[in-house]
Amino acid sequence: MHFLPGQNLINESGYYSFLTDSKAIEEGTADKHLSIRKSFFWMGYSSQLNDLQSTFLGDRIFRNSKLKIYPSLVTYSTVDGGHLNSTGGTVDLAPTMTLMANYKLPPMGKYSILVWSRFEKHSLLGSNAFPDTLKYLLSAQKEIGYQKNQNDDSTWVEYDVGEGGLSLMYPKGSFSLIKSNPIWGPGYSGQIVFSNKSPSFTYFQFQHQLTKKWLFTYIHGSLNSTFRDTLQSDLYEGRGFPLINKFVAAHRFDYFPRKNIRLGLGESVVYGNRGMEPAYLLPMVLFWSLQHDLGDSDNLQMFFDFDIIRKDKGRFYGSFFIDEWDFMSTFKKNDERRLWWAYQFGITRELPFFQKWKPLVRTELTRISPYVYVHKSKMNTFENYGHSLGYFTGSNSENIFIGLEGSPKEGLWVQMYYQKTVRGKVDSATVEMQYNHETLPYLDDPEKLTLTGIKGKWYLTSYLHLAFDIFRKDWERQLYQPGDERPEMEKWDGSLQLIIGL
Repeated sequence: MHFLPGQNLINESGYYSFLTDSKAIEEGTADKHLSIRKSFFWMGYSSQLNDLQSTFLGDRIFRNSKLKIYPSLVTYSTVDGGHLNSTGGTVDLAPTMTLMANYKLPPMGKYSILVWSRFEKHSLLGSNAFPDTLKYLLSAQKEIGYQKNQNDDSTWVEYDVGEGGLSLMYPKGSFSLIKSNPIWGPGYSGQIVFSNKSPSFTYFQFQHQLTKKWLFTYIHGSLNSTFRDTLQSDLYEGRGFPLINKFVAAHRFDYFPRKNIRLGLGESVVYGNRGMEPAYLLPMVLFWSLQHDLGDSDNLQMFFDFDIIRKDKGRFYGSFFIDEWDFMSTFKKNDERRLWWAYQFGITRELPFFQKWKPLVRTELTRISPYVYVHKSKMNTFENYGHSLGYFTGSNSENIFIGLEGSPKEGLWVQMYYQKTVRGKVDSATVEMQYNHETLPYLDDPEKLTLTGIKGKWYLTSYLHLAFDIFRKDWERQLYQPGDERPEMEKWDGSLQLIIGL
């Protein structure tokens, strides 16, 4: 494949996780990108990971030493709706433009500015009418966000996705303003801290290598609250009201005591209905203490995660997420507010056969209590655009993932997988119960979703990439469906993505 040096765009994907895991296990080194990354980010090495399509003609017309533009066409089709809350065949056509510029400061200095932008214009066509709001149900697939129906029978939907960033980089870190998704946590099927589930949002990030063994990361971002500020109706003539403000701030320390071990510890806080809070602009002050000073009305979380790599053997990782902790009530068995938490454990094991394929087997368990991610104030839920910032199943859920994968040839990745998701009900009544110190049943009368399938990605050429997913879905007693009934679903389905670039 032909790629311009240093212009490698990485898009969050199963294939990227496979390559990063394989490299970490082969070298016996805990890679920070296994636990701290973004849905789109740039790297200056390993062209095998490049998600930018290019041709010789495109290099001559659109790319030079200072500015590089990558036009492409992305098509995504499903047999029967895929994981959308829709049925029937769908086709999504998305002309996409990605650009990037990187400047040294001064031309031969140690500082640089990276500017990048990506825009996708989607036209989603279906054989059946789409719902008023499109969602990916019980799926880690990234949500759409804003959409607009374009014809009377609702079989044509338009939406767009814009992401980008501006980064000032220096030898030990960077200052960045980014529109993307921060991904924090070592999970594979999803992360319980920050994941790629919700639509992207804008945030400021500061990252600094304090010492050889200590890395500090801080973000402060603006979320979509979904609540309109109708108090300004006189200024907006009854339409297009602005949203009420909602923000998220988070910081974390990552410690590498040995090259094969990483320990992470951090906090996050969601708050809203006011301007950006100056207290949360202090990167290294404990948010736990700050939110007490601010009236204890914000939604604070604490988390811990780790990676342990054994060279040529495998990786063991875990994550703990605490949504509320009443320290004084920790050992009171009958106080349900003493600790609200979620956890995730996983093992990635290198297999001793078909070594040229670099085969890996994954097992991962995630459990989230009914108390996690929600809040007594709807403004402060752990959500963006109405979708979870963390794990895709949300509160009161359990997920088991098992996968077997490998790379039969360079540029080709294939995975067989099994996933079992169980989720109980969470609504305004259960939230009120938890804040009244009442016991909530975990996974009581739940819905159950079983997925079994095979998927993969194939870099056919430098200008043509293909991804596929063929699966069987068995969904029992679905929650949150219109009416009082809880329907069943059994179906075979599949998706095919084709990316053509210039």
